[in-house]
Amino acid sequence: MKRLFVINRLTATIISLLASIHLYSQSSSPTMQTMNLGAGTNMKTTFNLGDAMRTSADFKTENNPHIKGSAFYDPAFSPSQITLKSGAVYTGIATKINLFTNDIYYLSSDSTQLVAGKGAIKKVILYQNKHSKPDSVIFSCGYPSINHNDENTIYEVLVSGEASLVKLTMKFLTDDQTLTATPEDKKFVENTDYYVAISKKNIIEKWKKGKDFITGILNDKGSAIQKFIDDQNLKCKSLEDTERVIEYYNQL
Repeated sequence: MKRLFVINRLTATIISLLASIHLYSQSSSPTMQTMNLGAGTNMKTTFNLGDAMRTSADFKTENNPHIKGSAFYDPAFSPSQITLKSGAVYTGIATKINLFTNDIYYLSSDSTQLVAGKGAIKKVILYQNKHSKPDSVIFSCGYPSINHNDENTIYEVLVSGEASLVKLTMKFLTDDQTLTATPEDKKFVENTDYYVAISKKNIIEKWKKGKDFITGILNDKGSAIQKFIDDQNLKCKSLEDTERVIEYYNQL
């Protein structure tokens, strides 16, 4: 009887272990995460290409042997969840972001590479594996205009809510100055700026280091924000401090 009890205990342990491995393998797959996202009535897994006002993709800069680097956030397509301006949500769409043209590229059902019309896609969540772990990156448009950026400009979202911290990375082509370069040789370089947007004020401002900027743009809750900064001894000279302040603001 004692031997039978031990065998039963061992069998139960093995079954539990196998179940845990199965669940971990599912949660580690970005594709699986994408396909399981949301069970809402507006969630779709097939993409009506007309919804995105697509055009054929142009990969001249990618296939040019005289150009170093890539125009994209990630040269590879990633499984994603897409929210259109109309509010319709699609999941399982292979997508990537062109930082040279600020466009969203995606694959149609027959693997044709297409470009979404400006502003047609409001939000993209890219699912990737970083350091062998599932990760996601959010890109969104619809923010107020500032400088050369308008409501169709695509930003990477670092903090979202009533106040948002967003990142704009633009890639540019410049001459390759290496010793072996020819006059035709070019390379991509990056320029990154950060912005804080307040939805109820319909404003967006370029992020600046220091307390004066963050307390000024969040002045509708100024006393609470100032107390939080003082209590946490924040200098607000780093993005990390800024993220903490904006996250606190969104909780008030």
